[in-house]
Amino acid sequence: MFSACRTNLFDLSTKILKNSTKITSGNGLIILGSQKRFGSTHSELLGKALGEKLFFEEEKVPIESIDEVYAQPKRLEPTHGIPVCQVQLRSYSLHRLDFYVEFIQKVAYTMKMPCSGTVFLPTRKQRWAVLKSPFVHKSAMEIFERRTHKRLIQIRDASPESVEAFLKYVEENVPAGVGMKSKTFEYEQVGYGKSVSVDKAEMEKLNEIAAKLPPTPRDIKNMAELVAAELAKNPKANIENITKEIISKARSLPK
Repeated sequence: MFSACRTNLFDLSTKILKNSTKITSGNGLIILGSQKRFGSTHSELLGKALGEKLFFEEEKVPIESIDEVYAQPKRLEPTHGIPVCQVQLRSYSLHRLDFYVEFIQKVAYTMKMPCSGTVFLPTRKQRWAVLKSPFVHKSAMEIFERRTHKRLIQIRDASPESVEAFLKYVEENVPAGVGMKSKTFEYEQVGYGKSVSVDKAEMEKLNEIAAKLPPTPRDIKNMAELVAAELAKNPKANIENITKEIISKARSLPK
C-alpha cells in the first residue's frame, strides 16, 4: 500500500514538472509557473508581483566588428615597392610591443599606405651579477637579466606629406614603456645636385673639414706617384722635403 502511494506521488510530481516552466528571479529564487494556467502572461504577472524584470534582452554585437578588432591587421600590396619610411620599436614588455605594432599596421591601412609585415629584430639580452646579501662573508651571487625586444615596420609608396602625417599620429599615441624611432627616405631627380648652389663660405668650411680627414688609399697612391716623379727628375733631392710639399698641396686643394 505504501509503495503504491509513493509511486503515484512520484508520477504526479513528474507530470507537474513537465508542464511547468522554471523562472529565476533577481533574488535567486526558482519559481515554477504552469504553462497551461498562465499561458504567455506568466512573466508579466511575476514581474508585477516581484517588481523586477525577469528577462533582459542582451545587445547583439555583429561578428564582423569583433573579427575586425581581433583579426590580423589588413595590408595593402605595394605598387612600386619603394621604401619611404622605417619605424623601429623596442620595449621590455612583449605584450605592449606586439599590440602597438598591430596598431601601426592598422593606421597605415586606414591611411591607404602599403605596409610591410612585422620584422623581428634580434633581442638584446643584458645580465648583471650582484651580491645576494650585504653580509661580509656572503658566498652567493644573484643574476638579473633584462631583455629588449625590437620590431621593424616599413612603409612604401607614399608621399612625403602622408608619411609626415602618419609619423605625427603614431608618435602622439605611443604607449608608456615603448620606444620608437623613425627613418624617412626622400628621392630627387637625377642631376639634382647641379641645381643646388653652395656659398663660398660654406665651400671653405667644407674644404677645411676635408683637409682634416685622413687620406684615402687612392690619395696615398697619387702622392706616392708624385714623389717618385720628383725623385726621377732630381735623384739628389731630399725625399722628406718633397713629401711634405706634396702633402701640403694635397691638403690645400679642394676634394
